[in-house]
Amino acid sequence: MPDDLGWKGLSQVCYTCLNTLGLILDSTGFAKPKVHAEGRLAS
Repeated sequence: MPDDLGWKGLSQVCYTCLNTLGLILDSTGFAKPKVHAEGRLAS
């Protein structure tokens, strides 16, 4: 089993899960404070 393909598939699944989770949190209003906190950490 090629590692590259495995990591690509895994990262794609993780990305999709995080994206879906982010949309759910955004729709419930929980994501906004988290995004602001991460923005402050990043800058």
